[in-house]
Amino acid sequence: MSFWFDLAFDKFQRAIFPQFKVNELAQFPIRSIDLSDPADKARHDEMAALVTRMVELNKKKHSGKPAPSELDRLEREMAATDAEIDGLVYDLYGITEDERKIIEGG
Repeated sequence: MSFWFDLAFDKFQRAIFPQFKVNELAQFPIRSIDLSDPADKARHDEMAALVTRMVELNKKKHSGKPAPSELDRLEREMAATDAEIDGLVYDLYGITEDERKIIEGG
């Protein structure tokens, strides 16, 4: 969201959490999902499953003190899940490979 905001308005007031105005936020391109369309429903279900997995991984990571090897495994799985979510979002918005590199690079 910050990446898009910077491109769309080119006026960061804060480095980490930019301040959005309501009228600017209303322009954010949110793609609607038609749950009666099998392709959209499949994307929705896959995204929901990945988000659920990420929540569960976070719960495991923060429940007590996992062993270093378990913590490492959880962090790798979280990174992989995050990358899968990013890939689905990129596909959802038709982001090209070159655009992905720009987004991920900065």
